[in-house]
Amino acid sequence: MTRLIICSGRRAEVPYHFKLTGQNIYSIEELCYYIYQNIYMVTEDMFTLELAEFIARDLNLPERGDKLRDMIRVHAGLKDLVVCVLCSCDYFTEYEIKSMLTIIDEICDLSRIKRNALLADQCLAYKNYAEAKRMYLSILHDHDFQTLDEKEVGKIYHSLGVAQLHLTGFFDAAQLFKTAYEHNHNLESLHQYLFAIKLSSSESDYQKEVDKFTNGVAMDHMIREELAMMDSKISEDKEIKLVQAIKTLKDEGKTALYDREVSRLLSSWKNRYRQQNALQEG
Repeated sequence: MTRLIICSGRRAEVPYHFKLTGQNIYSIEELCYYIYQNIYMVTEDMFTLELAEFIARDLNLPERGDKLRDMIRVHAGLKDLVVCVLCSCDYFTEYEIKSMLTIIDEICDLSRIKRNALLADQCLAYKNYAEAKRMYLSILHDHDFQTLDEKEVGKIYHSLGVAQLHLTGFFDAAQLFKTAYEHNHNLESLHQYLFAIKLSSSESDYQKEVDKFTNGVAMDHMIREELAMMDSKISEDKEIKLVQAIKTLKDEGKTALYDREVSRLLSSWKNRYRQQNALQEG
């Protein structure tokens, strides 16, 4: 986009926060761009009375905020809600808006369970693993689950495995990757299953699974090469080096300095964890 755009309204002092993606919005142009970037996860639930109030009050666009509020209260359709926001400024051309509406039509033509799968995929892409896991599990227990074909079922289990891996580790994720492979016969699911077994079980258990699922050493060789590369990266990681340096302080008997550095490192980890949770919870 190369044209000059005159901004509408004003920039908010306090942003509007989208919980699913962890993103903050400060202007109507940012909101339009957010819709464009996340078109596959835009649903009626995204358009809330709080969002309408934010547009009216914080962005100083009272007429547009009031219009959106009225549309929400009469349960207007998704396309109408999207157009209401996109037409609040000149960020997108008429052609670009029509292109987005075409995508919305395609999404609306999907079954409810497939739309939920798209939304879960977007949560996963934004690393909102807890919400992605909740949504994938909901899909697995949905009464329309049987309408999905084997590849779609395998994809759900694989994605759930990715979310579970980041939440609790390789051991819990391994079975999900295995189940995914049994449905989709996708080598990536098999690869992730064997990789998870390699890092969470004994060498004998790993080798047994390799022999069971593969006819040769190619997959095993690939996994061992990846682990070697990971070891190399870990040895160069600044935070790993810091932990090793702190451990050296303890080995050298420098207890006071060791305690101080451990406290400092733990504080930085806690702050990072709180920031990530703030993005997830809003």
